[in-house]
This record gives sequence, C-alpha cells and structure tokens, in this order.
Amino acid sequence: MVHAVARVRGLGAENGMLVISDYEEAKDHLAEITRAGYGFSILDEPSSQEEYDLESYAQMFRDWGWSGAETQRPPWM
Repeated sequence: MVHAVARVRGLGAENGMLVISDYEEAKDHLAEITRAGYGFSILDEPSSQEEYDLESYAQMFRDWGWSGAETQRPPWM
C-alpha cells in the first residue's frame, strides 16, 4: 500500500497526480499506480526554512502537464 500525501486532479494523468513522500514505500507499486491512471511525483515536505515560490510550483505543474477538461485549463498552464 502506498500513502499519497496529495492527489492533484487535472494534472499529469487521467486520474491526476499523486504526491508521494517516500520512494521506498512506493517503488514496488509504480507500475500499478500508472496502470490505474495516475501520474506520481516523489516530493519531500518543504522545510520550515524554505521560502514559498509560487512560480516554482506553477512551473512544476506545467511540467506535469494538464490532463483535465480543456475548458477548465487555467490560463497559467
């Protein structure tokens, strides 16, 4: 079983992107995740010292790609 920190709909794959914090927990399930129609990204939780940078997140989401309805695509995508 894989614990996803978040599911972001409309990005990455048909069923959205799963944000997973522990690669070791997920590594044996990656093919299963993609067969189920999800994309995934392994991300560490930001440190309390990290400065939030909206453009960095927007760029990451653009890299993941839009998978939602075209009429709902945000202008920044």
